[in-house]
Amino acid sequence: MSSARKVILKRPDEFQRCYRQGQAYKNRVAVLHAYHRGDSEPARVGFAVSKKVGKAVERNRVKRWLRAIVLPIASQLPPGYDFVFSARTRAKFEGYWPLRHGVYQLLEQGEFLPKEADLS
Repeated sequence: MSSARKVILKRPDEFQRCYRQGQAYKNRVAVLHAYHRGDSEPARVGFAVSKKVGKAVERNRVKRWLRAIVLPIASQLPPGYDFVFSARTRAKFEGYWPLRHGVYQLLEQGEFLPKEADLS
């Protein structure tokens, strides 16, 4: 299994654990669920886009945006956490850059990014 695959959450029970036991952070374009596993493994991330966002083409576009925003900085996330990033309906209308700003805002709100993190 490649190292990139290990950082992606895929199983429904992993998502449910984040939703039920994790801490939620919300803003107008996105929601972040963070669950502390308590181990020293690298952080894992998952992406969820509701059917409320639109049809499959629109949901897949928003999910691609989320992956493009989060995966480059996944190595900077604290180890031992599972993160689920969800887009709100507004994200489809506002576009990539407001979604990117919203995701970074959520990560800063939860203090999951180091101050010197390169977010360029």
